[in-house]
Amino acid sequence: MLCKRKTALQLNFELYLMGRANSNSLNSVLGVGRVLQPDIFTILVRFRVNKIAFTANIKQMYRQVLVDPEDQNLQKIVWRNSSDFPIKEYKLSTVTYGTSSASFLATRCLHQIALDSQNKNPEISSIIQNSFYMDDFMASATYNKEAIALIEKLSETLDARGFHLKKWRSNSQDVLNNLSQNLGADESNVEIHLENCSKTPWTYLGLFH
Repeated sequence: MLCKRKTALQLNFELYLMGRANSNSLNSVLGVGRVLQPDIFTILVRFRVNKIAFTANIKQMYRQVLVDPEDQNLQKIVWRNSSDFPIKEYKLSTVTYGTSSASFLATRCLHQIALDSQNKNPEISSIIQNSFYMDDFMASATYNKEAIALIEKLSETLDARGFHLKKWRSNSQDVLNNLSQNLGADESNVEIHLENCSKTPWTYLGLFH
């Protein structure tokens, strides 16, 4: 199924569909995995503790996670540009939106980054484990300097593993300025400015703040 958006087409897979009566669909036989992240309420309460707030999300999170080559045959698709072209077969090599296991596979990789960082940087490890809801990141700090340091360390840790943070927001102009100058975040990835923070509510995790 193709869903038209403002800038691109999003491919959705109806993996509950069955080829024949009484047969299994792919999603009916896939395991969903366990929940590895805190619930929304816990994340929001922690987010509201400190004065300086900042949020982001991981760019195309599912597309950064490779599926084992042995399992890629279960993610075959056929495609042609028009009826005048021959049908071609493709294998999807990354975690695919619409599969029952997609959420677990992506968050399990994020969780592993946190585990691998425990000895070197326990603070960042804790943030990764406790401040993400799927690909959405929400955290806060007491001072601008602390927030900037956390953002830089978190970005460095996730960038090294292929997870790139985008669409940064903050109620601090100093934090936003630092993002633009030092992390190379362009204007499309830095949102919410100090002068309109009090007037414009944030929409995050499907909620207003």
